[in-house]
Amino acid sequence: MRDGKRQLSEDDAQQFTAIQKAINRLKRKIKKIEHRKGKAWTSLKKKRTELTRISAKKKIYQVDVELDQLMTCFKISFANVCCYLLTECFNGEHMSLQRLFEAIFELRGQMRIEGEQRRVCIKRNPKQEAMMKKVDAAFDVINQMGIDDINGYKYHFELV
Repeated sequence: MRDGKRQLSEDDAQQFTAIQKAINRLKRKIKKIEHRKGKAWTSLKKKRTELTRISAKKKIYQVDVELDQLMTCFKISFANVCCYLLTECFNGEHMSLQRLFEAIFELRGQMRIEGEQRRVCIKRNPKQEAMMKKVDAAFDVINQMGIDDINGYKYHFELV
């Protein structure tokens, strides 16, 4: 390149010019065909664009369906775990999922590994003393279950 212009050998410059002319000639032929067909050509282009859009959506829709199925399975499993907790740990008390979230899942805490045990220390919520008594009793039930993780650590829950 010199002074912003391409420097080619004589043969390369002739080939480049010939190719450029051929491309321009083909573009003009395409324009003539498009112009002769008029509305039919415009309609075809719109339909091809719409087909491409719909085809792409089929793939997205398929992934969305699979994700929906996974999320539905998770939600049902989670609801079953919550029902089990209410039945086994809260003596069958009736409680909405929202109340269960507010009472348990929003509590802060820490987890420490001590020997062969994972100790989960949950901070009490002083504003909900009645619920904290129920949670403490539920932790006793859960601790008696002897829950292990895949590494063999035994879980122990407590309110602090």
